[in-house]
Amino acid sequence: MRLSGDQPEQYGIIARLRRLVYQSRSATHIPFLVGPSIHRSGTARRGFAHQSALCAKCAPISEVSGYTGASMDKFMKYLSSLLFVLVATGMPVAHAAKDIDNLGALGQANFRLLSQDLGAALSYKALATGEPLGVTGFAIGLSLTGTDLQHPEAWQGATTSADAPDTLLVPKLQVSKGLPAGFDIGAFITSVPDTNIQLLGGELGYAIIDGSMALPSLSVRGTFSRLSGVDQLDLNTTGVELSISKGLAVFTPYAGVGRIWTDSEPATSTGLTSESLQQNKYFLGANINFMLFNLSLEIDETDAVTSYNSMVGVRF
Repeated sequence: MRLSGDQPEQYGIIARLRRLVYQSRSATHIPFLVGPSIHRSGTARRGFAHQSALCAKCAPISEVSGYTGASMDKFMKYLSSLLFVLVATGMPVAHAAKDIDNLGALGQANFRLLSQDLGAALSYKALATGEPLGVTGFAIGLSLTGTDLQHPEAWQGATTSADAPDTLLVPKLQVSKGLPAGFDIGAFITSVPDTNIQLLGGELGYAIIDGSMALPSLSVRGTFSRLSGVDQLDLNTTGVELSISKGLAVFTPYAGVGRIWTDSEPATSTGLTSESLQQNKYFLGANINFMLFNLSLEIDETDAVTSYNSMVGVRF
């Protein structure tokens, strides 16, 4: 891959990100017990025996989770290497084959179809259960979304390249942080390889029902995402969704419904007019949280556009 002239600056950013992720292993104590059997408040849940949360001193990570220094090193090096690959593949290249750079060649009908696909593909994907992280909770992960475009011919007409995608792959760096009173915040950032798409987004969630051994967790989430990097197009999405989940030891299935609003505004030079869309969203997923390791798999359908999502990272 040929890199652009700002290669040294990009690698400096990567180095700082890798150090940030890797240094997280140096924390030897945590303010709550971690592991699938202990709630983040320190109380037992999901049928496991009660654990003491009243100790005067917090338990070391290695004692609670079973991780040794060597295994923590190996896992954090693996995560930081994935981060390196994610950022490296998102670096600008000398020629981006699938840039959206020819919107003026589209008619209004095809522009609307392209906006529908982009709204579904680029809207916020939380990949999270209905359970709140808790005040001290934090999660970071690398995610990948693959969206089957329903109208690839619209993208083909919007690019000067002869090669337009049928499936849009969007890798992302995602972070989430727990807040008091059942609130969570989250964000993501990405630069989609081989296109001029850059994207950022955020979320604010609230746990209506925290969940227990008998009750599922229920939460509501507000989201947004904003496209940049495409000179001929300003596109942003907002959304609201309701999510329900029920933990079964380390495995937590979840499902939800939502609605996405997409505002797609082309440059005046294209001769096109803005499109405002409303799309229904349905999603089904599962989360595996074992010690510090976190894996999420999800499928969502926004109107007729299907996206397949996965994320790997750490959560505590």
